[in-house]
Amino acid sequence: MKPALVFITGHNRGLGFALMERALELGHPVVGLGRRCIPEREGLTQFEVNLADADGLAQWLEAGHLNSVIEPGRELWLINNAGTVQPVRQALTTRPADLPPAIALNVTAPMLLSTAMLHWACDTQPVRIMHISSGAARTPYSGWSVYCTTKAALDMHARAIHLEAHPGVRICSMAPGVIDTDMQAELRNTDERNFPNRQRFVGLHNDHALTSPAECARALLAHLGCDRFGTKPIGDVRQLSG
Repeated sequence: MKPALVFITGHNRGLGFALMERALELGHPVVGLGRRCIPEREGLTQFEVNLADADGLAQWLEAGHLNSVIEPGRELWLINNAGTVQPVRQALTTRPADLPPAIALNVTAPMLLSTAMLHWACDTQPVRIMHISSGAARTPYSGWSVYCTTKAALDMHARAIHLEAHPGVRICSMAPGVIDTDMQAELRNTDERNFPNRQRFVGLHNDHALTSPAECARALLAHLGCDRFGTKPIGDVRQLSG
């Protein structure tokens, strides 16, 4: 059986970059989707696309750009990794104009790409979809109303698709734990008036309690490829075993 073709959004930095590197190490060809491309490497195909532009992404998908890389019969994996933690503000001081790009990137893009993948799903071309969710999808945080809400939307999307029980389709929305990425640096530099939980994340960094992107990527891809993946629509990397 051929290695799965792995689609990764936001492959150019942070966890997405680590996922891309790990997938290539495992012998999977990777298709990276993001606002900018990285230097070429063997096994990597890239598309420069603005995932925060919902209309543009929908038109891009309708134009059939993914058809050029999808081989009939090869298993397809989609990792909806790209996202933004911004705006990190109290709702009263959040500008309405800041919401549409965050919702488009965190929710609309994963749903559009997942829908496109589902159109390829069949017994001979199974599809596995992993949303990169967050513990914030399941626990509210002051100053994080947009992030909590958009990540919770991914959880609900996975639950609904799981109930539909499409042949050849497995889906799970996974919380990856607290990872040492640029997002964490953003939170540590946020004014506590906007994000009262800031000190908790400062403490995690100072105590060296953050997971490395590479370590998290190894765990996520191991789960994505195992027989248990998709048996439950919601997961947490910190609860995985074996």
